[in-house]
Amino acid sequence: MSVDNIRFSVVIPLYNKEKYIEQTLRSVLEQSYPFFEVVVVDDGSSDKSVSIVKSIKDSRIRIISQKNGGVAAARNTGIEVSVEEYVAFIDADDYWAVTYLEEMVSLISSYPDSGMYACRYAEVIEGKQKSVAIALNESFKSGYISYFKLFARTYVSPICSSAVVIPRKSFIKAGVFRVGLKVGEDIDLWLRLAQNGDVIYLNQELAFYNNDQPIDNRLSQKLYSPRESYIFSLDKLYRESSKDGQLLIDGLILRTLRPYYALGLYIREVDRVLKNVNFKNQPLGYRLYYYLPRWMAKSVYLVLRKMRSLLR
Repeated sequence: MSVDNIRFSVVIPLYNKEKYIEQTLRSVLEQSYPFFEVVVVDDGSSDKSVSIVKSIKDSRIRIISQKNGGVAAARNTGIEVSVEEYVAFIDADDYWAVTYLEEMVSLISSYPDSGMYACRYAEVIEGKQKSVAIALNESFKSGYISYFKLFARTYVSPICSSAVVIPRKSFIKAGVFRVGLKVGEDIDLWLRLAQNGDVIYLNQELAFYNNDQPIDNRLSQKLYSPRESYIFSLDKLYRESSKDGQLLIDGLILRTLRPYYALGLYIREVDRVLKNVNFKNQPLGYRLYYYLPRWMAKSVYLVLRKMRSLLR
């Protein structure tokens, strides 16, 4: 594949990120690889975000405005209106290293028929970059990974929404982001993509995820309803997954549902999901926890939460 034929649509969902959007856009526009368009999807912002985008004069930028529908809907709009074969996502408060797209081109050129391409990412907390606990050996440079196995080693996703490139054809197989989800809409899609195609990975930190934004603009600690959380709707994917995929999904369920179980929230839905988990392949601690009556699990959960809070 000729490098010049690899072109990107960079999709940026935007909702009230006036403090960060200029840095994000600059990191895209200053890429060493020049062949891309930028689709900014304004998801009903009420601050100065859109004005800041409009002040940056670059013919590669398009702004699409819509009523607030959530990040999944905004990304889907970006996919729909974009024109290039490869779709790269970056959130409106994150940023890339200058060689990010150039390195993605190298991955695509080396593995042209894969389902998704990604790289290692770092968190930015109080202005400092912090490596994310992804269990890849230092000797691994780039190539195929088992997303399910790698994710299950630390339960930190090796893929971040600002560090992934997806060929347009992959959406035909796996679908797009599920609208209505308020938590896990990205992981939900990565699981489907990994089930349907190879995942190619670059073991370099080239994308930077901002975890240092105002608390009212951050995903809260709210325990979302079954309709809003991906963890309650993995049944079909579970049935179609490999053993590695099922092992990962079981682990995600047990880790995510701990507070729901302890606090007696959405009992019918929680019990429905837990009923299908294969506990035999999960750590003993989780098996014991879910065998406890809810009142006892609540005591354990609250004690552990207090201990974690004191250790921060």
